[in-house]
Amino acid sequence: MANFEFLESRLKFPAVDRVAFVLSRCCGKKVLDLGCVQHSSEWAIRSPNWLHKKLYHVASYVLGIDYLKHDVEKLKRLGFNIIFGDVTKPLHLDEKFDVIIAGNLIEHLANFEGFFNNLKSWISHGGEVCISTANPFYMDQYFYSAFKNSIVINPEHTCWLDPIALNQLSERFSFTTAEIYFIKNSWNLGFLISESKNQIYDMFHGKWVRIGSPRIGVIRRIFRKRLTLFYFLLCRVTSKYDFNKYKDPVRVDMLERLIVEKLFQIFWNFYKLFIIKSDINKYELYISVLKFK
Repeated sequence: MANFEFLESRLKFPAVDRVAFVLSRCCGKKVLDLGCVQHSSEWAIRSPNWLHKKLYHVASYVLGIDYLKHDVEKLKRLGFNIIFGDVTKPLHLDEKFDVIIAGNLIEHLANFEGFFNNLKSWISHGGEVCISTANPFYMDQYFYSAFKNSIVINPEHTCWLDPIALNQLSERFSFTTAEIYFIKNSWNLGFLISESKNQIYDMFHGKWVRIGSPRIGVIRRIFRKRLTLFYFLLCRVTSKYDFNKYKDPVRVDMLERLIVEKLFQIFWNFYKLFIIKSDINKYELYISVLKFK
């Protein structure tokens, strides 16, 4: 089958919310959640968007697997049905599952053969595997590299897999792609346009980090002073904001990034009108639903 026919027959629109989509596929089902901790036990406990916890409200049964041993033990003590294990190495389970979730996991792996062999041993007859991963053709991803001469990538990622490449990989292990859905975006180019050698966005902890002492030129220094003055006046006039919260350099950095983001996004939304693009360029992530042949 040609790539055009493959995408046309399997792409489902419009874009979906990842958590809502997965929950809808798991209603009343027996579910295996791979890489269920996502970031850390601390993140999982405090996050209202932790998928694994939400699964217990819709699925008939849930089991999670993760290789973060300390975090697994901590979450088990809190009552979650999670076991420690590496999904790329032989791992025997005494049960099979209607739905297997691999949420933003496959791009972290180095042993695809071990991973897919495990899927084959865990999937029930007629079951499905929901794999979500990054779309390497996301337009903001590409133009970040064009503007910044760098790449937006989690330092733990080992590969990029577009929907066609993922299908080719799956076919080699007797799986086929039944459906593909794009996922609503969680970031845009304006948010990351301020990244530089001196400041980066730490995606693990969801915060901006300064690296070394910033080199601030005369024009930028004047801009930052005017920005601080403007915010001070805004605080005085409105009485809604606390100026002391933003007067130190770290807070001024945040205000500066916010201004740059908003101004750049205005430019970017206009600039995009003149760029040739398709639906496959609009979204950061996608979900492939695999069936075992």
